[in-house]
Amino acid sequence: MFAITKLRCEYKENPLGIDVIRPRISWQLVSDDRDCMQSAYQIQVAENMLFQGKLWDTEEVKSSQSIHVELEGLLLEARTRYYYRVRAWNQNAIDSGWSEVAFFETGLLDAGNWQAEWISA
Repeated sequence: MFAITKLRCEYKENPLGIDVIRPRISWQLVSDDRDCMQSAYQIQVAENMLFQGKLWDTEEVKSSQSIHVELEGLLLEARTRYYYRVRAWNQNAIDSGWSEVAFFETGLLDAGNWQAEWISA
């Protein structure tokens, strides 16, 4: 067995209202084999859980990094929920399969998102 577990975005599981323009994703690997190491990963982001018309895809990235992988190049909108999933390959080129789907939701990303009128008596 070689799988991905414990997906996190900005240190949290399925966070709501994040205000980070380039969120960071982290995950853990589980394997029955000793000395198993990640050699590559792929992250996909979409606006729905079925990943139809996905927004962003890293394709296969040769890297052992699994902590604080920045979603660089993904343009986020304020007050939007994004779903993501990750898969990895080990040193023997064995694919973990896709992780479970996780999500993060953006809050207000800049001062222009704040719109209100003064409340008075």
